[in-house]
Amino acid sequence: PEPVPRGQMAAHCATSCARKIVGCPFSLSGCTAVVYQGTFAEHMANSLGPHLLLCHTQLQTVSSVVKDLAASSAKSAQAHSDLAGAITALSTTVAELGARVGHLEAGLKQSKKASESTAGDLEKEVKRLRKDLGDLQKGSATVTAELAASVKALQAELQKARPQK
Repeated sequence: PEPVPRGQMAAHCATSCARKIVGCPFSLSGCTAVVYQGTFAEHMANSLGPHLLLCHTQLQTVSSVVKDLAASSAKSAQAHSDLAGAITALSTTVAELGARVGHLEAGLKQSKKASESTAGDLEKEVKRLRKDLGDLQKGSATVTAELAASVKALQAELQKARPQK
């Protein structure tokens, strides 16, 4: 290696120094080697098999995760479908109940009107019957008084008609 002037040392260390540590592009796949810029090509050539094995292992892991996610997605889709069906059924039930409540409310209003009308008619009938009862009571008192007078008159005539002792 050629000597590096002091003024250029920082630039040399940052760019072209063979002792500069560079990352292995397979570190994301699991390569843990510490690689120097000067031995990078050698590392790549000598580590082809291990790098391929790391990538294969990582690919199997990703494939397994994808399969699990696909199965989970299918279950979620089925659950979503089931939930959508349940929501539709619930919405239908709510609509039916709403219609029934509306029908019952209408029937209740009709019954209330009929009750009010019937109550009014009954009150009129009760008043008429009370008046008739009053009239009958007066008539009964008159008849009772007349009967009492007739009984007295008959008793008096009977008394007169009896022989005297």
